[in-house]
Amino acid sequence: MKRMIISAVLGGIVPSLIFAGIVPRGGRLGVVAKVHAEEGCSVASLRGTYGFYRHGTTGVATAMADELGAVGIFTADGYGNIVAPGHQQTSKNGVISDFNGGVGIGGTYEVNPECTGQSFMQGSAAPFASFVIVDGGKGLYALSQTPTNAVIEVATRTQPLEDDHHRY
Repeated sequence: MKRMIISAVLGGIVPSLIFAGIVPRGGRLGVVAKVHAEEGCSVASLRGTYGFYRHGTTGVATAMADELGAVGIFTADGYGNIVAPGHQQTSKNGVISDFNGGVGIGGTYEVNPECTGQSFMQGSAAPFASFVIVDGGKGLYALSQTPTNAVIEVATRTQPLEDDHHRY
């Protein structure tokens, strides 16, 4: 009798376990795919050379308000450093100039686990911009933190990283 009960219980458990791993998908049965938990971000998430554009107004609420447009390039090293030489060219009220004067953009950045962060100009404790890393580090959206500026930035990595094809 014990043997029959054990056989019945095991006979029910094994098929149940097998069935639990199968769900209907697209009109057919298939095995449930593994889901990877969101891994979050770190300074290593922002790595590579990025092309960007910025647009907005500088000197908001002052008599010196200027329309700003800019394009440029910067490199993040994945260790929290914005590596010079970066470069940007600006248009303020239609006047084109090389903002950096050939010196290059440099500074640092911090990244929070939820993929937000801040960038800092070389030697400054005040954040230059707040940003959100998107698409696994392939891009970012930023907002200027300079007082009286209403400037946004969009940046996209210019080349895929060697290990991009190994990502999930």
